[in-house]
Amino acid sequence: MLKNVKNRAILAVLVIAMLGLTSCDNRTDRQKAEDYVQQALKNTGHDDIDQKINLYTKAIKADPTFPAAYDLRASCYNCLCNYGLALDDMNKVIELNPAEPRHFFDRGDIYASMEDYDNAIADYSKTLALGLQHPLVYECRAEAYEAIGKTDLAQADREKAIELRQIKEEQATKPANAPDAEE
Repeated sequence: MLKNVKNRAILAVLVIAMLGLTSCDNRTDRQKAEDYVQQALKNTGHDDIDQKINLYTKAIKADPTFPAAYDLRASCYNCLCNYGLALDDMNKVIELNPAEPRHFFDRGDIYASMEDYDNAIADYSKTLALGLQHPLVYECRAEAYEAIGKTDLAQADREKAIELRQIKEEQATKPANAPDAEE
């Protein structure tokens, strides 16, 4: 009887394995997704965008809540001028991580590529509202304003970008232990 129980246990393990109900791979779905992303970043050349898309898609299938996979795949689609798919992926990234300003900037770039300047401006503005005060954001928004004929707003953004660049340059050239002028 003991031999029969042992054989049944072995048979049960084999059946479960064949049905895919268990796996020898103990990695979490997120770890699998991260592995696919790392593979895409390391093992494919810049020109092999289709292979990267394939690996990012596998990462998304492994963990549909992993924003980096959608973000990177959106960048690939954007490079291929497949703006609809790029926009779909960036919308998913924002759904998964709505507090990250860079995602709104990236989606703004997609809208600008599509010549949808009103949405581009809205996303660049959201980027700024979320705290990413970078000259490039102001420059991109200025280009979008210029494209729709709002030259005054474009000029104001260009001036803000110059101001931010000057501040960065001053900070970069200031010795770390130098007192501020206000002290």
